[in-house]
Amino acid sequence: MCEALGAGLSENTAMLQVRARMRLSVSTDSRRFAPRGPMNDQSAGFWHVGDIESERTRLGNAYLEFLRIPALSAGVYVLAAGGEDTQSPHREDELYFVVRGKARMRAGSEDRAVEAGSVIFVAADAEHRFYAIEEELSVLVFFAPAETLT
Repeated sequence: MCEALGAGLSENTAMLQVRARMRLSVSTDSRRFAPRGPMNDQSAGFWHVGDIESERTRLGNAYLEFLRIPALSAGVYVLAAGGEDTQSPHREDELYFVVRGKARMRAGSEDRAVEAGSVIFVAADAEHRFYAIEEELSVLVFFAPAETLT
């Protein structure tokens, strides 16, 4: 279920929604996170990771979704140093981009060190998780198609 930001956005145009989720479970408290600057043509949105992280921190959640269109959803996921990643496999393909931090990630039979600049692809339904988190880990998460809401 998507909520459009601002007047005039239809279900078939770029829709933006924020779902506040803790430990990757859907919260009943949905919030909107507006893009920076006006969306004059309704075909683009601009964000700054720092702004998204500030809102995520304010809400007290590990994950904050900031974009949802039928083909794609995106969010920021942050895990504290020494923290635990409790996510389970998703029904969608997933791409992670590590913004900052250091950890290890196990995805399927692969196990690698990740740090700022790492890009990780995880196929739908594959077991995966971050672990041995040495420094607070901040990652951009992209789901294609948009993550299924449960």
